Amino acid sequence: MKRLYLIALFAFLAWFNDFSPSVAHADTYQSVTIHGAGAANSNDYFLYGIDNKGDFVTDRPNCDGRDDTCYYSFISGDRSSSSFTPPALDYDNSTVCGTRDFAVEICNAGRVAFIANGPAPSADTLYSGPSSDLSIVKSGDFGFIHPLMDSNGDIVFDDGNNFEEYIDVTSRLGVTPEPTSIVLLGTGLLGFAGFVRRKLSKHS
Repeated sequence: MKRLYLIALFAFLAWFNDFSPSVAHADTYQSVTIHGAGAANSNDYFLYGIDNKGDFVTDRPNCDGRDDTCYYSFISGDRSSSSFTPPALDYDNSTVCGTRDFAVEICNAGRVAFIANGPAPSADTLYSGPSSDLSIVKSGDFGFIHPLMDSNGDIVFDDGNNFEEYIDVTSRLGVTPEPTSIVLLGTGLLGFAGFVRRKLSKHS
């Protein structure tokens, strides 16, 4: 009878492991271009900062021909708003965490990003993510000018031709199990408890 209990226990633990949430060990990034070199007067745009909603902001002086500056907010590469009034920059505006050999580092909310310049002809590599578990975001010959990072780990920078934004997809994924998994887990716990109780009652 003890063997039967052990078999049931191992079966339940295996089932539980299948429905328990897992944590990703590397971040995944989605790339979008905010301003391309082909856009009209694209060189007139500048990276301004991160507003108090966490959106990246670019500014463009003399945008209307009357010496006014326009401020454009972007969410996931898409323009969300524009204004003549500079937005409040309440988020960590890409604090410089420090410098190391061949790297300039930015950070926000426990995440870092830096470009490592390899010796020629090796490609430059952009790393980002939690400092203990970095991911390769991009490799190649590109600039890392005026980089910014928001509290989600999203990165934006001028690569010398375009303003590129890399959206940290993984940071938006929680480890909370799906509702169906929670229901199945609760049903399994109740079923296993009932099984043990019946067996104990039968042999008491």
